[in-house]
Amino acid sequence: MAKLFTILLLVLSLFSRTPSATAQEISQLQGEHIQVFNVTIEIQKDGRVAVTEEIQYDFDSEERHGIFRTIPTDKVNNDGKAYRMDVDNITVVDEDGDTYPFETSRENGEIKLKIGDPDKTITGRHTYIVRYTLAGALTYFSNADELYWNAIGADTNVPIAEATVLVRVPQEITEDQIQYTCYIGTEGSTSTEGCTVAVSGYQLMYSARNLAPYEGMTVVVRFPMGVVAVLEPKEVVNFFDTFWGKVTLFGLILGAVLWYIVYPLWLPIKWWIHGRDPDHQGVGVARAWFDAPKLKNGRELTPAETGAVIDEKIQLQEFAALVVQLAQKGYLKIVEKKKDDFELHKTKEFAADTSLLDYEKLFLTELFSATSRVRLKDKDTKLDTVVTSVEKSMYEQLIQDGLFPQNPDSIRKYYAIITGLATVTFNILLIISAGIFGRIMPRKTLEGVHASNVAKSLKTFLTSQERQLEFQADRQMMFEKLLPFAISFGVETIWAKRFEDLKMKQPDWYQSQHARVFTAQSFSNSLHSSFASSLRTAATPTTSTSGHSSGFSGGSVGGGGGGGSVGSW
Repeated sequence: MAKLFTILLLVLSLFSRTPSATAQEISQLQGEHIQVFNVTIEIQKDGRVAVTEEIQYDFDSEERHGIFRTIPTDKVNNDGKAYRMDVDNITVVDEDGDTYPFETSRENGEIKLKIGDPDKTITGRHTYIVRYTLAGALTYFSNADELYWNAIGADTNVPIAEATVLVRVPQEITEDQIQYTCYIGTEGSTSTEGCTVAVSGYQLMYSARNLAPYEGMTVVVRFPMGVVAVLEPKEVVNFFDTFWGKVTLFGLILGAVLWYIVYPLWLPIKWWIHGRDPDHQGVGVARAWFDAPKLKNGRELTPAETGAVIDEKIQLQEFAALVVQLAQKGYLKIVEKKKDDFELHKTKEFAADTSLLDYEKLFLTELFSATSRVRLKDKDTKLDTVVTSVEKSMYEQLIQDGLFPQNPDSIRKYYAIITGLATVTFNILLIISAGIFGRIMPRKTLEGVHASNVAKSLKTFLTSQERQLEFQADRQMMFEKLLPFAISFGVETIWAKRFEDLKMKQPDWYQSQHARVFTAQSFSNSLHSSFASSLRTAATPTTSTSGHSSGFSGGSVGGGGGGGSVGSW
């Protein structure tokens, strides 16, 4: 039945596109060419991919020994790191199942198969069936798994009359769970024109005709995560680029002593001397504090800064607080189009506004660089890059204001790298030492300790359930004023609970599509669940676990794994 489906799909696909040449012209191609290039790809549940390639190669009147087939195994991710797939179980037979002689060599990140008898020449049409198994060919994302595969490499130097790619996913995956696309053309082409796709159940048939020399075919299949095992490619590490490959035996021994013994014991000493916050003799943590910390110059810390000064971290909750604060100040408006669908609308110009801090202006400038309305669900918001650059600027502001002597994030990242290296080298003592003391190594200045105490006092007030607010003339004003600080602390739902009986007027900086009664509790829940979740999703990079891009965002011919060339020798 599966074979019948495959044949029917092939026949339909060959007539579903208007070719650039007639069938008669295809059959009468002159000179050396590939008449048929059929690829079958079986995605197995253990994470491996079985590939069968049927290549009907026409040498015409040229006398050749056979063909060569290159199989790329290395792929560079978005960070410039190279990863290698494992290729095994390579066989080459003809249409009758008789084995071809072939030689295998590896160079420049690919395996080269030299197929044929060096003592014999051939002419005319011959069929080569190449089979191999891959480990590490799939790409794993946070919401799906994907095969992004250069089924026919764009460096094949002869024309191809007919090309098909049959992809089979595990049978429990249904047709409506599969996403797919295909690219045709020279290296880097993003054109999908000329590629026909037919889907039935768990099988997809891609087909194309009349590929010119150096034109390839790249297929993409995305399916639900968790069906196949995670089998990542291995990172390629050149031994001579490592520390151990560049030092002498004496250096190795000395380095081992420093690494495994001296350094782990030094970290707690270093923390005791340099990592602790200075003693503070002034105001401690109070139970009721209504205002943000102030600097010596009288400037109040923003909600994002106030949250960061407590735990020395800038996280997405601080960015949510930043958005709300800027909305309250009239620079933007938060618009709830529907559940989990938010837009940020620019409401006034800010380029010449001197009241904005550098990171606030940077956030607004990058967010609204191309448009005055940003939908968080749109893929091209680039909010992840905005968050990265603004986070760096915010840390610089905290250092400039004298709250930290050094960037705490840089310190944590340094010790995270140390912990990773310790794990790789099985340095248990350093894993424990760096994991404990490296995490608490960032320190505040005396001014920072004072600001942290005030921030903790404000947090204590916000999380208290004591009813001390009845004296406030305008409880909504009090609620809104401290709401960004509650968001930054991650306690907005607790803060809203104190106002659960407060019926609010919808703020002018927030637009809800709900017709319900507007209360502090419902408003806070909307910000906490829907808006925060949407912001988190938009600000999270969409790269896979090994750092590779998806074939659905910026895909092109040659952009996936596999590929390679076919030619004669």
